[in-house]
Amino acid sequence: MEQDVVVRNRIAGIIRRISNSGRLADHDELIKEMTVNDSSSPGLKEGIADYNAILKTILSENDDIREIDGADGKHWYYSATHVNEQYARMLARRGEYGLLAEIIREQSQIYPRPVPLDMFMEAPFDLTWRQIMDCLEEMNKDKNYEDILQTTTSMGTVFLYSTRGLDPVYASVLAEWFDVGEASNP
Repeated sequence: MEQDVVVRNRIAGIIRRISNSGRLADHDELIKEMTVNDSSSPGLKEGIADYNAILKTILSENDDIREIDGADGKHWYYSATHVNEQYARMLARRGEYGLLAEIIREQSQIYPRPVPLDMFMEAPFDLTWRQIMDCLEEMNKDKNYEDILQTTTSMGTVFLYSTRGLDPVYASVLAEWFDVGEASNP
């Protein structure tokens, strides 16, 4: 029984350490960390079913440890002390065009403002230009993303917005202001 507590504390510590570096942990990484650092780790040799039970217990015992599902069907783990929920969602769904649409819609509806396309090339997304273009191409084929449009400023900067939150004319005016007007009028 005491060994179970040791294992759970070690796994929770690994999750916190990984989160502190700005990443999410998955099952494979946690198992690898436990077995590489201590091949005699109790609880890991009994199989994945027991390992899943250990993780469920860790989640219930530690308020900061959270689980999130990724786009790839994997379960990811993080510490809310080091990673907030929105950042964790971005990391878990990184590169998925549904994530881009979610961010674009949120920005358009809540703030309301268009999103510069190149924002997705920076952390936490770290997408390449090609990946972004592929995502946009996939969105254009899917009726669920018909509301995602783009506008280009006089400087040539592409902004993305959702018609669920922004009118096309207003989105163009805002994009022009953010890209040209705001810089010209400090």
